[in-house]
Amino acid sequence: EILSGLVGSEMCIRDRSPITPIVHIIQNCNSPCIMCDCWKVKEKNFHNCNILKKLFYDLKNKGALSIMLSGGEPLMHPDLEAIIISLKDLDLGCELNTNGLLLHKNLWLLEYNIDEIVISMDSTSAEGYKTIRGLNKFNLVWQNFDKIKTIKPEQNIGIRITVTKEILYNLQDTINFFLNKGVNYIGFSPLDTISSSFSRTNNNKNRSKYLSCLLYTSPSPRDQRGSR
Repeated sequence: EILSGLVGSEMCIRDRSPITPIVHIIQNCNSPCIMCDCWKVKEKNFHNCNILKKLFYDLKNKGALSIMLSGGEPLMHPDLEAIIISLKDLDLGCELNTNGLLLHKNLWLLEYNIDEIVISMDSTSAEGYKTIRGLNKFNLVWQNFDKIKTIKPEQNIGIRITVTKEILYNLQDTINFFLNKGVNYIGFSPLDTISSSFSRTNNNKNRSKYLSCLLYTSPSPRDQRGSR
């Protein structure tokens, strides 16, 4: 039950685990992304550290070498430090998938030798970022990136990009932009337009059609994030 409820991977089955399973430690988020409804969850909804410790132990026994902590926004978990310590106690690597908005308030992370900090960043412009992420925080995220690299230049920081038409039509320019920023690697995620993942309880045909506009046609000026 723990494995099926917390681990975001179809590969996680009874007798084996991915090398680096993604564990969603919290549902809440502080970024109103167009393709995700985690930010709409008002009550605090996160997994208890003791439950996560058991999960990490089980995953290690099934072959995991490291864990990627995700959400929601994992930097909003009240016991994040204890969670990271539990990974270190098990000699498991730790990766962190974040939107980057709170990194400047969590510089203590650098004391724990996080293997990878993966920042979700879906555009090379402030305008494109706001279209996807719903906030005018493009510059803040890059300021946080620069701050970490200044404090700890050897810290690996990657970028995870949701693939939209902006990315597809400008792929080489996108790659060059991020490499010139000094990121250590770039990863791509498909734009999910139809599933109920990302806490999307109201992912009806109209919303799926609108999300598809980010791939095939020009999106309208007004998005369909719904009431906040």
